[in-house]
Amino acid sequence: MLGIVSKLRNLRRLDLRGSKYLTGGTLAAIYSNCVYLEHLDVRHCYGVISGGIGALMRSCEHLHSLDLPELVIDDSPEASIEQACANPKLVELMETISSCENLKHLSFRRGFLARDVILRTYAKSRPPLSTLTIHRDSKTTEDTNFSMAGVSELIHACRGRLVQLDVELPRSDKLDNQDREMSLLVARLPHLEYIKIVGWTSSMDETLESLKSNCPFLKSALLYWNAADGGKIKLKMLRQSDNSHSIKRKCRKSRWA
Repeated sequence: MLGIVSKLRNLRRLDLRGSKYLTGGTLAAIYSNCVYLEHLDVRHCYGVISGGIGALMRSCEHLHSLDLPELVIDDSPEASIEQACANPKLVELMETISSCENLKHLSFRRGFLARDVILRTYAKSRPPLSTLTIHRDSKTTEDTNFSMAGVSELIHACRGRLVQLDVELPRSDKLDNQDREMSLLVARLPHLEYIKIVGWTSSMDETLESLKSNCPFLKSALLYWNAADGGKIKLKMLRQSDNSHSIKRKCRKSRWA
């Protein structure tokens, strides 16, 4: 891979999802040679460390889309998730990402990064994101370090620029409040076109009404709720050409990991 990368100096988009060959050395070759890189997807690349991502962000000033890997930076088996997230190296990485003014898309997917300390560190930079993905860690049943407060702070920090939002809400919060909090959040996203929400409350009616009232450019919405009961209710909303809405509801029991 190192030999190939050295010949791709004008590469703009690189998708390495799940690559077992991606190491720190390979990542260094990428950011040393592919200086015009605009999009990088390194989800499920477990050989990547936070320092490598930080160096890439500093070298590739044209990068505007980044899908982060599941970073584990504390090798101690006794280290808790909270300790791993509060590690100065990981916080430093988020501060480096915060300094990238061209970044428009960022994805926190099913890893240690979807934790309040990380979301809030990034929120302080008032990021100019247009698309944002926040997924909880599917390997855990509780989200003790991931709350609606952290999610809300980051979404608010985007200052209404979001066009696409994909968020899995934490399980550990007061479930009855999730619908109300999401309804208030989407009310401040006037440019939203696409949204997907996975919630654990018994209803998402307030969020739905808020989307209809406050998001005039909305093209598609997928809302899942009641997942805490072992099943899920799916609502799909599509905007029609006459500016009305077509709403489809599907209810079924299924295992929700």
